[in-house]
Amino acid sequence: MTEWLAEATRWLSSSIGVAVVGALLGLGVFIAVVAYLLSEWGERKQRKRELKGLLRIVEIEIAGNKRQLHIFDEHPAWVTQAPDNFLQTKAWEDARARLAHLLRNEKQFDDIARYYWNVQEVKRYLLDNTDAETSEEHRQKHVTPQLRLLLDLSDVARGHIRKHIPPPKYLKEESIPAPSPTSEETPTDTPSPWWSRLFGYRRQG
Repeated sequence: MTEWLAEATRWLSSSIGVAVVGALLGLGVFIAVVAYLLSEWGERKQRKRELKGLLRIVEIEIAGNKRQLHIFDEHPAWVTQAPDNFLQTKAWEDARARLAHLLRNEKQFDDIARYYWNVQEVKRYLLDNTDAETSEEHRQKHVTPQLRLLLDLSDVARGHIRKHIPPPKYLKEESIPAPSPTSEETPTDTPSPWWSRLFGYRRQG
């Protein structure tokens, strides 16, 4: 046994042994690197697939809201009789936490959040001003410009979404141009913190 160990030690210390051991170590490192890269590729592919799925769900909700907005834009008097849930935000509320993590472009996330923030503001105003002191004409005049703003914001939001996923065939609607990066769109203030991105659009001072 001692002779075998001595022979093995001499072989490992020889040039051939050193070369074989070095090759095995190099192979082990190579296999570890390949395994890591494959794992990262798989996780990245999974994140991309999840992002596309969440954006598709949010886009369907925005498209449904847009159809409602078009109706009330054509018939402004109807808005005062609209049900509480005439504009939907459930998909956004369920997806925004993951989107804040998956959507790396902060401006795209903020523009989508800004759209939903304005949706919530319109709904909040209609809910909070149902008393007799606020006339229907006053409510209509206040809300109608906000609805038109939402139409513009919905195009911006869906333009950002279009950069990640193609338009669904079942949403037959006018083509939505993707917003071009201009100096006006470039945020000049500091990036919004994660909690602002997570819970909605941060008001600009």
